[in-house]
Amino acid sequence: FIDNDLIGIARLRERKVLWTNQALQRLVKRSAKELLGAPVRILYADEAAYQRVGELAYAALRATGKFHTQIQLLSSDAQTLWVDLSGARLNEEESLWIFVDIDGLKRDEQTAQYLATHDALTGLANRRALEQTLEHALDASARPGRELVAVCFLDLDGFKRVNDTHGHDAGDEVLQVVAARIKAQARASDCVARLGGDEFVVLLAGLGAAQEAVEIMERCLVAITQPIRLQQGAVVHVGASMGLALNLEADDSSAKLLQLADEAMYAAKRAGKGRIVVASGTQELRIVQGQA
Repeated sequence: FIDNDLIGIARLRERKVLWTNQALQRLVKRSAKELLGAPVRILYADEAAYQRVGELAYAALRATGKFHTQIQLLSSDAQTLWVDLSGARLNEEESLWIFVDIDGLKRDEQTAQYLATHDALTGLANRRALEQTLEHALDASARPGRELVAVCFLDLDGFKRVNDTHGHDAGDEVLQVVAARIKAQARASDCVARLGGDEFVVLLAGLGAAQEAVEIMERCLVAITQPIRLQQGAVVHVGASMGLALNLEADDSSAKLLQLADEAMYAAKRAGKGRIVVASGTQELRIVQGQA
C-alpha cells in the first residue's frame, strides 16, 4: 500500500514533512530530498489555502482524529493539481495524510459545468445562465436604493444573406465576431448571452437611468455594423435590430422583461431594422435610435 504508484502518502509533524512515498513525489514533481523537512506550504497553491486548510484540518484532527477535503496542490513546475485529501491523527504532534489524484475528474466536472451555462460556439452565457442572472439582478434591484435592470434582445439584420452566400462556416464566424464586439462594448458586470441562431441578449444591471442602457446598446449597434473580414477573404456586413425593456415597475418579473424586450425587438424589425426600440409595461414602444 505504501509503495503504490497511485496514492500519495505523507507523514507530517507540525506541518513539516517527515516522510513521503514515491507516488506523492511524482504527483508534486519533487524529490524525497526536496520534501524531507520542508514545510507543507510548498504544496499549496497560495497562502490563503494553506491557512484555511490548516485551521480546519487540525481542529478536526483534535476533535475527531480525522479530516477530509478536496484541494489543489502546487507542483514544482507551478502547475496545479486537484487531489482528494484525507488526514488522520497519529499522536499529539504527528499526522498521516493520503493524497488521491482527482485532477482529471475535477476538470471534467468544471468543463461540464461551463458547458451547461455557456454557448458552445461563442462562449457567451446561454439561456439558462441568462435567466438565473436576471433573477438575481431583479432581486438585488428590489432592495433599498433601487437601481434599474435592462434587458436588450438583439437580432442580426442581414445574417441570412451571409449564410446563403458564403456558407454556414462563414455564418458561425460572423456570430463569433459579433459576440466579441458586444462583449467589448458592454460593461464587465453585464451578462451577454446567445439564445441560439443570430439572437443575442444583453442584461444590464445596476443602472441609474434608462439612458445608460440606451447608450451602451448604441455602442454595440455601431460596433456590430462595422465590416467583418472572413477568413476566406470576403468582407461582409450585418446590422442589428434591438428591443430594450427596463424594470420600471417594482413587480416586473424576469419573464415579463424578456417578453417586452422580445416584442420591442420585433417592433424594431418592422420599423425598418438597424435601430433600438425601448418598451416598458406602462409605455408605448418608442424608437430611440435608427440607422438610415
